[in-house]
Amino acid sequence: GSRFEPCILQAIREFTMAFDNVRRYRNAAAPEPFRSDVYARFRQQLDCAAQRLTLLQISSFEPAMGTPLDLKRHRVVKLVACDVPEHSECVADVRVPGFEWIDHQGTQRLQPADVLAYDTDLVPVGEDQ
Repeated sequence: GSRFEPCILQAIREFTMAFDNVRRYRNAAAPEPFRSDVYARFRQQLDCAAQRLTLLQISSFEPAMGTPLDLKRHRVVKLVACDVPEHSECVADVRVPGFEWIDHQGTQRLQPADVLAYDTDLVPVGEDQ
């Protein structure tokens, strides 16, 4: 790779994180004081950014609930009590999707998915020990 590749990868990581924040905001209801013409322009820019990510072969991924943890693809942000041994160390929920880039060398993770994970060693809230 070139000496610029680490800089390009960092820029892509930062862009994908910002893109995800904007995407989540877009999926939420527009605040009342947010003018509709500004919101429409905002959505159009987001759609353009999504098309550019597709052209760069960058895609988001969200692991399904119950998927075994893969610390290369998932970053655990919170543990959730669970009393089903088969669910221990599996994805309970996704907080932020991950992003990956497919290049000539194969898939590279730009950002792992932030997930909640089941843990059978935790005592559920409200239960006595």
